[in-house]
Amino acid sequence: MSQTFYVLLALFGGLLYYLYLWGKKKHSYWAERGVKYVEPVPFFGQLLPVFLLKKGVGQVPLEIYRAYPNEKLVGYYNFTDPGVVVNDPELIEKITIKDFQHFVDRPHFGLDEESVSSKALFNLLGKEWRTARYKISPAFTTGKLKLTYQTMDRCSDVLIENIRKKTKNCEIKPLLVNYAIHTITTGVYGVEIKDEKTVKDFAEMADLLFFSGKLTIFRQSFLRFFPKTSRFLGLKFFNGDCEEYFKFMLESTFEQRKHSKLHNNDFVDFLLKLKNKIKLEAIEKDSEDSYLNLDESGEIDTIEFTDQFINGMAEQFILAGVLPLVQVALYSMFELALHPDCQEKARKEVREVKEKHGGYTYAALKEMTYLDCCLSEIMRMHSLVENLERICTKDYTTPDGLVIEKGTTVMIPIKEMIMDPKFFPNPDVFDPERFSQDSSIPSVFLPFGAGPRICIGMRYANLQVKSALAKIIGSFSFKPGKGVGTKLIFGTLSFVPILQNKIIIDFTPLE
Repeated sequence: MSQTFYVLLALFGGLLYYLYLWGKKKHSYWAERGVKYVEPVPFFGQLLPVFLLKKGVGQVPLEIYRAYPNEKLVGYYNFTDPGVVVNDPELIEKITIKDFQHFVDRPHFGLDEESVSSKALFNLLGKEWRTARYKISPAFTTGKLKLTYQTMDRCSDVLIENIRKKTKNCEIKPLLVNYAIHTITTGVYGVEIKDEKTVKDFAEMADLLFFSGKLTIFRQSFLRFFPKTSRFLGLKFFNGDCEEYFKFMLESTFEQRKHSKLHNNDFVDFLLKLKNKIKLEAIEKDSEDSYLNLDESGEIDTIEFTDQFINGMAEQFILAGVLPLVQVALYSMFELALHPDCQEKARKEVREVKEKHGGYTYAALKEMTYLDCCLSEIMRMHSLVENLERICTKDYTTPDGLVIEKGTTVMIPIKEMIMDPKFFPNPDVFDPERFSQDSSIPSVFLPFGAGPRICIGMRYANLQVKSALAKIIGSFSFKPGKGVGTKLIFGTLSFVPILQNKIIIDFTPLE
């Protein structure tokens, strides 16, 4: 062999050795700081199983919590970058609320500017996020919710009629999907869909937002951990066809509104006013709207609500309002069917409150406190959120003196914490009384997040589910149908936990 070959071989070997030393140095970060950490795989850190498509990225912090449940925090590595899993409730409260100014951002996906998702609220950073959130907050106040509820009320009536058509061995998911689609299309787009084909098309496109094929999971992981390369490659977080579908639907609605004097006072009207810089009318607020307020430590900039921004906001509404609603409603039907005593207690409350208010009014739903307890327990046992995620935006010193440096990923494994007996005794037992007014609710119960980054639409989502459940419980008694077991099965490779079981229910109409 020629001398050149040996020179190249030596150079290649030297490069590999350099990379090995570089990686080893990077992976000594937590050891040098005296922090307990998970032993990393060279170069990959804790992410090798993720990129081998053996588990979702959200599983990593959950496994770390299971291994070190009594540690306040545990170090780990995203490839060679340090991350930290926080298990201590007091530190979690500081990170998400009290010292939020140090942890403003969430992990960012490297989307190109043409992608609709690039301007969705979940992907915005810093001042841009703060300004966008401040501007759209009025859409989620009490006054707006009361108007929106009128649509939900009509849609839930249709849901009840659809259940009446097939009460035995009823697969409930398609009916709940139909309900979710109609509440979103009417409430967000101001469009009442009547033909079945359009509903079917919308459902298929909404499913694509959460499609959990291996290629999708790999692409989304790549977007997260290699944002600059992803942006260069023009990768999209969601399926391109479904992005174009919802974009076209919204733009068509905008065009119709331009050529008519119709104002539905819906989310589209609200977005159009932001886009056209029209002053928003005064909106009814109450004390429950306080979660919409931002702290005074950050600046509010001016922002141009371009078509890209508007489409991103509308897409997030669909993202949060279809599949999550269906999942929570399915879990609710499942648990209440298995626990007839809880179902009957909820029914007694629903009927008494309905009679008091003369119907399923907004005020009536607000008084259904036991139903709230049931929903809280369902979201504890079957959390849609695996982890809360933050990025340290400026150096932060913990009460124990550890400095979390700017750029460090912070993971809060709430799905494991809310199933830990030290916070919730007998965690596998369905017990809505845990959330009664007389109970002390552990601070780790954060189904919608915490602090300024809390889910802005959490009350909308709660109202959407309660509107359906209250009428189902008040109209039918129900039990598990044929073939329904006692355990829910979830896919392991998905953006959010996706239910694999078919939920079959036997309904008995009530007088």
